[in-house]
Amino acid sequence: MKYFIFGDVHGYYSMLRKELIKKGFDENNPDHMLISLGDNFDRGPENIKMYEFLKAMKEKNKIILIKGNHEDLFLKMLYRGYVARNDHTNGTYGTLQDFIKLFFVDASDDMFYYNTKEVYFTLRDEGIIDFFYDMKDFFETKNYIFTHGFIPIDEIYATYKENWRNSSSDEFATSRWTNGIQMSIDYNIGEKGKKVVIGHYHTSYGHARKEYPTLDSFALREVEFAKNANFGVYEDDNIIAIDACTHYSKQMNVIVIEDEKE
Repeated sequence: MKYFIFGDVHGYYSMLRKELIKKGFDENNPDHMLISLGDNFDRGPENIKMYEFLKAMKEKNKIILIKGNHEDLFLKMLYRGYVARNDHTNGTYGTLQDFIKLFFVDASDDMFYYNTKEVYFTLRDEGIIDFFYDMKDFFETKNYIFTHGFIPIDEIYATYKENWRNSSSDEFATSRWTNGIQMSIDYNIGEKGKKVVIGHYHTSYGHARKEYPTLDSFALREVEFAKNANFGVYEDDNIIAIDACTHYSKQMNVIVIEDEKE
């Protein structure tokens, strides 16, 4: 099977489509399969186009959808019933507004504030909540593990967790916020015999750490977001990281991996 992997698209649908075309993805090829590492929405201008594409691919059994921390944030906002400050800064509320405009004619920007239940039940009935909720924590092939931030670890000692596949939903939710690049570089955590393919954290962090291993965190931050920062794919012995920080860099990484099913 040939897998086309992307992640952290954050609503930049057109850019994703261009990259998939470049990589040769053919939805009619039975040996082609998409893998989304999560964080499909928020921040970008094409959240609805992104949703419609993912939904169509799911209906054709052409995509494996892995849940990102931004999918968690969207569900938490709906379950909570009000918009928190971080929902604005993370772009989550913007995505909700896009869905509201999709399902409600002439909806006001603040409809969720005054018609919370109506919005919630409409999104539920339209399948949006199930679409987000049903995403996987991880996907595994013979030689690779695909997940959003990282595999669950022993949080107390920052060590490999032997039974991570049996982690609770809360532990997987925590792992979606983990900087997997740091876990590999600083603690050499990985999966024996497999590489962990991740998104979530900008790849320029890994490239900066590799090129300037002695820099402190403040100086490193300057390198990570410099004009010539490297947002290309980062790879080491444990991981392949692909988050190009698209909203900032206007770049996107799509990788192709051929592997057997687990």
